[in-house]
Parts: sequence; structure tokens; C-alpha cells
Amino acid sequence: MLIRIYNILFALTFPGTILYYVAISQHVLPPINAGFFGLMCTVSLLAILPIYTIDTIKTRRIQSIDLAFLLFLIAFALIAIWHGFQTADKSLMNWHLISIAQSIAVFILCKKVFSNRENESWIITLGWAMASASIILLSQDGRFALRDISDDVGIIPSYQTFAFCYMVATVFIAAKTNSRLLRNLVHITALTCLFINSARSEFAGYIFFVATLEFLSFKNKSTPIILAFTALSLILIAITTETVKLPESRITALADLKNDNSSNERDRMSKEGIDKILANPILGAYGEYEEGGYIHNIMSVWQETGLLGALFFIFLITTPALRGIADVLSVKSDHLSMVALSLILTAILLLIAGKYFTYLLVPTALALCSASRRKALP
Repeated sequence: MLIRIYNILFALTFPGTILYYVAISQHVLPPINAGFFGLMCTVSLLAILPIYTIDTIKTRRIQSIDLAFLLFLIAFALIAIWHGFQTADKSLMNWHLISIAQSIAVFILCKKVFSNRENESWIITLGWAMASASIILLSQDGRFALRDISDDVGIIPSYQTFAFCYMVATVFIAAKTNSRLLRNLVHITALTCLFINSARSEFAGYIFFVATLEFLSFKNKSTPIILAFTALSLILIAITTETVKLPESRITALADLKNDNSSNERDRMSKEGIDKILANPILGAYGEYEEGGYIHNIMSVWQETGLLGALFFIFLITTPALRGIADVLSVKSDHLSMVALSLILTAILLLIAGKYFTYLLVPTALALCSASRRKALP
């Protein structure tokens, strides 16, 4: 019964977010006053956190990843509250506290769902398939942009929300699909949808995730290298000869980063943020930026939590990655462990490249790492 509840919540939270806003744009459902993803995170938190807490108390055991992540979030919450009460503007504190709550919700929900070894995930698979079909069918000029076809643009979240939700749902499908042929079909569908969605971080991240996962899953490691080289060569030939003409999007703009406004603006904010960190490297520079002007990479954790917080966060995300690599080298990893390692490495890459440290793929990856390991701390 609980497994079904977890799966339903997961399906509603991730592919369900995409389907809900598709339904709104097509006037199938009326809009609600709150963001759907945030609402589902709240529902999931209220439904699952008590169960998770009771189970932990009963067994008197907790995974080391769980403990470390929760301790980091508690410390960050205290920092946010401390600074929040020293200023009249509570918006930054509220944003960080909401991010913390969503991180806990995503972590616990993903851990419960990925820990389920039974094949009772049809509702998630159906949701993912419907979301994929919606993205492809509702695209215009090669772009999935619900804001362009919606009467009220303000109620539709950004493409980044859709990309994250879709990527998490796809990772679940990949984790549950042992057949390489079927998994490759999932990968092709996912890359198509992420490209249409125009979220370049998730698109690039999923390419890295696929490359890592499939490389690890082959016993003969030269096979995926040859296949990847062949596929890349064919793609480059098709593009350069204009056999395939890609529609203009934020992803194709990566070919000319010097003239990409988004990339240049992020570079500017990062330089300003690093200068402020260097002015006080121990304590950092919490909230010392204009709205939305935070550092868009892993250095953001140093700015917001100080040196100790940054070191702890780096320890938090690199430890499961190193353990996963050790398991692969000692031939102790199963398919779920390979998916977990691939995802945590992807999360680390995206943090380095351009994501704020509260990026929700981090708790997703940590949850998967926790679910793939059996041992817990007494």
C-alpha cells in the first residue's frame, strides 16, 4: 500500500507537473493559486516525512548519506533564519527555507521510490510516456513553450522546472529498465524532449548521465567508446552538411557562448560573487547580491554558508561518488548502483558548470545513492 502511495506521489510530482501545466494550457483543468510542483512537494513532505521519521526511530538506524544531508540542511536553515531576522526583507530567507523544504521532500520521496525493488511502477511509466508525448506534440518550431500558448503566462513555470521534472522521471525509467535496447529508446526519447524543452543544463547533463551509465554497464568498455564515437561522428556530419537542420534554441546557442547573453551575465555574477567571498572567506557573503544575482555554480555554497559549509557540502556530494567508483572498480555494483553513480557525477558536473547549490538534482542523486546502499548507521 505504501509503495503505491509513494509511486503516485512521485508520478504526480514529476511527470505530473508537466501534465498539469499542459492541461492548463489546453483549458482542460483550471489553474490553482499555488505552483503545482511546490504544492506536490508540500503534500509529499507532509505524507512521507512522518513515515520516514517513525521508521528511523523504530529501527534506530539511518543511512550516513541521509544524516549528512539533513545536518547540512539544518545548518543552512539556521544560517538563513539568522540573517533573515536581521533584515526587514524576508524574501531571501523565505526562498532558502522553501528550497530546504523541497530538498527534503525530493530526497525522501526519491529514496522511497528508488528503494522499491518490486516492479510496481506502471503509473510512473505512464506519466513519463504522456509527458514525453505532450512535449513532442505541443512543440512549435522545435520548441516546447507552454507560455506561448497559454492565456495567462504568469501561471506557467519556467522551462527549467519542466526539464528537471522530466529528467528525474526519466532517470527512474532508466533505473527500472534492465534491457539495454529499451533503455536506449528511453534515452533517445529523453534527449529529444530535453532538446525541445531548450534547457541546456539538463540536456547536457543527461548526455553525460547516459554516457556514464552505458559505459559502466558494458563489460567490454571499448564497445561504448566505439559506439559513442561513431554516433558523434554521424551527428556532426549530419549537422555540418545541413542534412539535419536544428531549430534555433538556447541549446544551439552553446556553439557561440561569446555572444550568448545568459552565459555572459552568469560569468559577471560569478566574478562579483567570488570577489565578495574573498573579502570574507571564512564566513562567506550570505545574500550579498541583487535579486537573482547569485553565483550560478558550486561556489554559491561558499558564499551562502561560509568555508565550513562549503567543505561539508563538497564532502557530502563527493563521498558517495568515490564509494560508487570504488564499487565499480571492485565489481560490486549492480544496475541501480551504476545509475546512482552516474547521477551523482552528473549533479557534480552541473554544479561546477552552472547550477546553484540548492539545485534539486542534488537531493535526487543523494537519495538514489542512499537507496542503492544497504548499510545504515545505528
